[in-house]
Amino acid sequence: MEFRGSFRLMESDGDRLRRAGKGTWYDRCGELAATEHNNPKCDVCARGSNCGLDCTLSRLVCPKCGATA
Repeated sequence: MEFRGSFRLMESDGDRLRRAGKGTWYDRCGELAATEHNNPKCDVCARGSNCGLDCTLSRLVCPKCGATA
């Protein structure tokens, strides 16, 4: 599990083992977070591989309480 401020990234067991998915971000309110992807790809992803992280994630926003990270 990864945390950014009041947000947490939830991954399934299969995703963690295979690094197939990026998981889903939730806020402390239990709401699904809105995500923005404005960061450039890391060197690994820019070469066509998969770094296993959500390297382009730039912002998280809770639609219920307005929290951001």
